Amino acid sequence: MLKARFYSLQNERLQSIEQQSTAILKKIETGLIPLITNTDMDNKSINETSSASIYINHLFILNPKGKVIYPLRSSEAITPRELDFLNRNSDILLNPQTYQPSKADAHNGWYSWYIRKKLHLILWSKTIDSYTVGVELHQERIINEIINSIPKNISSNDYQLTLKNAEQNLYQYSSETQSFDASVKTELPYPLHSYQFVYQFNEPNFISPLRKYFLMGFSLIIAGALSGICYLFYREQIRNIRESAQRVNFANQVSHELKTPLTNIRMYAELLEFQLSDDDPKVTKRLNVIIKESHRLSRMINNVLNFAKQENDSVFIKTEEIVLDPLLQEVLNKFDLAFRKKEISIKLHLNSQKTIEADPDLITQIIGNLLSNVEKYVPQKSNLDISTYQDNELTTLIMQDNGPGIAKKHKEKIFQSFYRISNQLSDGVTGTGIGLAIARDFARAHRGDLELVPSESGACFKLTLPNARK
Repeated sequence: MLKARFYSLQNERLQSIEQQSTAILKKIETGLIPLITNTDMDNKSINETSSASIYINHLFILNPKGKVIYPLRSSEAITPRELDFLNRNSDILLNPQTYQPSKADAHNGWYSWYIRKKLHLILWSKTIDSYTVGVELHQERIINEIINSIPKNISSNDYQLTLKNAEQNLYQYSSETQSFDASVKTELPYPLHSYQFVYQFNEPNFISPLRKYFLMGFSLIIAGALSGICYLFYREQIRNIRESAQRVNFANQVSHELKTPLTNIRMYAELLEFQLSDDDPKVTKRLNVIIKESHRLSRMINNVLNFAKQENDSVFIKTEEIVLDPLLQEVLNKFDLAFRKKEISIKLHLNSQKTIEADPDLITQIIGNLLSNVEKYVPQKSNLDISTYQDNELTTLIMQDNGPGIAKKHKEKIFQSFYRISNQLSDGVTGTGIGLAIARDFARAHRGDLELVPSESGACFKLTLPNARK
């Protein structure tokens, strides 16, 4: 009881600091939104707004069609500083995903991203005439204000507060290395959620010495009994591991045996489709079903084979320089028949012409697994938006459908092997439940990632891959 109360007090201390940080962000937002929203579209007003707050690093304006009109790259008066701002952030400024409102009924919001291990922040707002006015903020000044708001007596020899990001400690009570036996943590509010407060402390002694010795003796007795039980569980676990390895090897062997006859079936079906005339639509329709199902079965076999390789740690990546857009188009062509049958409309926005270092077979399977999920789970007459874009370091593929979507509670679970969401659309669909798990593993093996990102409707997957090294 005493220990629970003690931890509760430490959490209350940390929550008070978190609330203060939230108040600072809210103060900055409520101060800047009216300022940038009331900016007139003339140089004098823009310059006044840019210098009106210490938090503003750069100001930018987009017209109702989403085109940057300030700073204008083609302007003769553009400064080197403004040109550097456009070069660093052109992809972010022109991406509609940047301007997602913070609330359902809001016309403004935050956007944060990392470039070269540094956090960048944008605060934007829509004007009455549908212009978008935004500012890139000095996040260092915001962090400095949060640090200055920390009470001076929050740390001592027994308590220490640290503010850190993924790279370093930004604030710490003492530069000396100290050892603490407990801690509580909390993230700063969005958009500074990559920063974290860590409150470390030493626990008081809640147990009397006599009781402590009694508990130690009792613990030794329990530990001896548990050791015997653990040994039995260990033997059982070893047996299960051997059986799992045998099952994986069996799946591997069977899948290899299936590939040869399946390849022959698909090849001869495609030859037959080419030779048949269009006079008998029923025959053509049935032949299309054979071809479609053989492609689907081939994808399932490849998934099983790759899963077996991963279980045996034998996946081999053979990289070469490739361009993502033509490879994406090639994979899409294989799904043309299935998508036309379900009347799925595809919109492409392809802007990735730089080379990347990747294994084309594995990238093909990543894209194929994502498209296969669209084929299986998206309803008839749906839309599928696919876009690609590149910056100096990464190539990004966004695949957005308007299907039933995926609940937030399933966001990470869908990337676990054999995990399948149960609902009216998926319960009647066959599958192994390993497609997304394999796709993410392949992306991370390329030093990239595959993630489910928030969207207003449907499911939105984001694939990132590093560009070819120069």
